[in-house]
Formats: sequence, structure tokens, C-alpha cells
Amino acid sequence: TIIGTTNVHGEIDPCGWKKKPLGGLARKATILEQLNKDGINPLILDAGDLLFKKNVIDPGVTLDVAKVNAEIIIDSFNEMGCDAFSLGSKDFSGGLDFVLSQYKKSNFPFLSCNIANKAGELMFEPYAIIEKNNVNVGVIGLTSVFDNNEIEILDPIASLKNILKEVSDKSDIVILLFNATQQDLTKLYNNDLDIDMI
Repeated sequence: TIIGTTNVHGEIDPCGWKKKPLGGLARKATILEQLNKDGINPLILDAGDLLFKKNVIDPGVTLDVAKVNAEIIIDSFNEMGCDAFSLGSKDFSGGLDFVLSQYKKSNFPFLSCNIANKAGELMFEPYAIIEKNNVNVGVIGLTSVFDNNEIEILDPIASLKNILKEVSDKSDIVILLFNATQQDLTKLYNNDLDIDMI
């Protein structure tokens, strides 16, 4: 059983759609609690754009409030459980130092096989091998190229190809958490790489 989220955009409450409200930390916690009561130990993943709503947030109160919400999300994920998180472009809206501070306090890995520092060195683990119910699951973090003056984003498809065999050799199944543009998704499918789930 896999619980996957993406594009949470710093929201901690359910969306406002009255017919079928989606999202919300309390709702997710309730679902996970029920699964645990039912004896199900799910794999819990997030594919990025978790912390902030926009790529650029105006400094001041708006940014301060957004950072508080982002901290609540990380604290909640620590409490509920999370097996892996792959960063997206919006996760850097509060600045690199903020991302790194949340990374340090998280109980789960931040993954990216193509987010690097200005020297071209990867800043996070490119993947994690997670054992669930006697199955080794390889989880890879990846993002499409985006502009950020504090980091470098390496070519996503080339970066994925560089590690895919290594991950596949260690895993029963491979999951790619790809915070992607439509163009990069098309490139990925055209390369016909050996990935079980995207």
C-alpha cells in the first residue's frame, strides 16, 4: 500500500471545495491511523512542492507565515510518518537555508539525484532503499530544471540514467518521485527506462 502526495503547496487545511474537499494534515493523519489499525503498514511518499505555494514569495509577513506553515508540515510528517520526500522548485521559495534547516530536523530523507550546489555536488541523497513488508523499494528523487540562484539543477534524464541501474540492482521495485514538467515527462517515457512506478 502506497500513500503518495504531491503539490501540497504549503496548505495545512483541506481545500475549500464543498462537494469533495481534498488535502489537509488532519485528514491524512486520520487515514494513516486507520490503515495502521487495520494492520497495514503503508509506504508514505511525497513528490515535491510540499512546503510553499509559489516559486517566489514576497518577503515580510507573507513569507514568515508561509515558513511557519512549512514548519508545521515537516513537524506533522515527522509525527505521522513519511518514508521519503523529493524536492520540487517551490520547496526552495523560503531560501536554501530554510530548506536545509527543515532537512536537518526531518525524520525522513529528502531525496534528489539532480539538485546540486554551485560546485555541481549533489546536496541530498539521490535515492533511498526502503524495506516494507519484506520488499526492497528503491525510491528516487528527481525534479525538472528550474531557476534558482543558490543551487544548480542538473539534467534530470541524464541524472536518472546515471543511478538507475544501481538502484534497480538493490531493489525489488523502483519508484520515481519526479516533480516534472510535461516536457520532461514526455522525455522520460520516450527513454523507456526500467521504472515500476512514477
